[in-house]
Amino acid sequence: MTLAGAHLFKLKDYTKGFIPENRVYLRDVQISILNEDDIESYKASLDLVEPMFPLELYDPNKSYAEIRLLFAPRRKAYFDETDNFRPVMQFDLFDMDPCQMIRYITRCEEIDAILDDSSGLEDDPEKQELREIAGLDPEYNDMYGCMMTYGYHNGCSKALLAERLSATPFVYGEYYLESIPGCSHYWSLARYICPICETNGLQAEYPCIQCHNNSIFDHQLIPSLVQDIICTQCTRRGPIGAACAHCNTVLSHYFCQTCKVLSLLPLDYEWFEHCPICNVCFSVHDKNNHVCLTEDRTCIICLSSLVLGGLTIRLRCHPEHVIHKSCLDKLGSNSYPLCPLDHKVVGEVDDFFFESAMTITRYARWFNSPKLQINGATAVLCYDCELVSLVPTITVSIGFCRHCFGTNVYFLDEWVIHGDQSIQAQISLKKGLFASDKNEVMIPPLRTSDYEVLKSDITQLMNGINLEFEAVGNAFSTALQLQPPSLRLNGGLDPLIDAT
Repeated sequence: MTLAGAHLFKLKDYTKGFIPENRVYLRDVQISILNEDDIESYKASLDLVEPMFPLELYDPNKSYAEIRLLFAPRRKAYFDETDNFRPVMQFDLFDMDPCQMIRYITRCEEIDAILDDSSGLEDDPEKQELREIAGLDPEYNDMYGCMMTYGYHNGCSKALLAERLSATPFVYGEYYLESIPGCSHYWSLARYICPICETNGLQAEYPCIQCHNNSIFDHQLIPSLVQDIICTQCTRRGPIGAACAHCNTVLSHYFCQTCKVLSLLPLDYEWFEHCPICNVCFSVHDKNNHVCLTEDRTCIICLSSLVLGGLTIRLRCHPEHVIHKSCLDKLGSNSYPLCPLDHKVVGEVDDFFFESAMTITRYARWFNSPKLQINGATAVLCYDCELVSLVPTITVSIGFCRHCFGTNVYFLDEWVIHGDQSIQAQISLKKGLFASDKNEVMIPPLRTSDYEVLKSDITQLMNGINLEFEAVGNAFSTALQLQPPSLRLNGGLDPLIDAT
């Protein structure tokens, strides 16, 4: 098997980037045991560096697991929903209005043009930043070529990177791979003996309990049945424990007498606790979200027991939403599965965020078109953000959230503008829904309760548009002034409203 680890380091001088002589080595940490699919992904990352945690949290006397626990509550301030490191991105791809998206698209087109014809640009100072992002500056490549840019042509210039990295000192990691003994589930120097297989004269040695249960279908090996193991160092049989009873070889840094788990993954990375109610071990990283599973708990998909029905998975939408892993695989027909209880996106979210990016790109193109025809406005509730957004109804109406730009929304209300609309009406309604610069006002995503307060006012204003087009210019500005003071917006960007 293969273990992924990381060489941790900090930077001496933030203006010199990640060149080897500018790194101060701190220590090595173990990250994860890899399966075959993960190995190729890590191999592609061996020449890259990744931000691990803020430098201020580093303490040589604390384990990596302890530092990760300290960092967890603050992680969202530095990383977005797809683990992109915010300081190194020129644009936050999932927090833009259409005007910002147009600027990003234009920038990408300019960089593509430079890549097609880079002659004569070396002495053009206005193009220097674009040359750096395009990968045409050798010095920039040496300093920052090992950093992930998180998005197509979405890197920062040399000067901006130095400024941001200096303002946000981090500990960085460079990955390495190491061969280890064991299976795809655990790093171990022992092999479990199944007494049922042994009694039946079958192959009885397995790397772990899960390996046995994945291979044998007429019975299950439960932890309480495991009494003996084979030490792979001395090849002798003995009682299961943290060390071999014969040669004293350390078999596990963590050993649970109830779960019979043996793992040599250092506690520097992660440690566990045993839950006497669930009768399972869980990571301390999940302690705040841990919900006990008893025999009367059933899967919300198949309605069979969660404890007796195979592997379970806790949905990311809520710690008490637990289903069988096999049921999650079959859940829904969407490319991204939805929780049956609260309709939030669960499981792998790459497809969900890709669709969000496609949505905002389409709206950015439409919004920037001089021929855009707005037919009204639609109020939608985002299942994931739990915020209400007002979005323009154009020729092709696609509901989306203006906070996360996801399309996992529920349509609440729709206002239609009837008859021929003047150019001024088009422009005013367009500016009411989306601000094109920081001096214009716009209606931000609202909490459901605040939307209900404003709903009648918005309806009255939209009816006013139908009756008198010249009133459009003040319609949404007036609606904005009717909002609670905490929700008023002075700039042109949607605020990150605290939904608590």
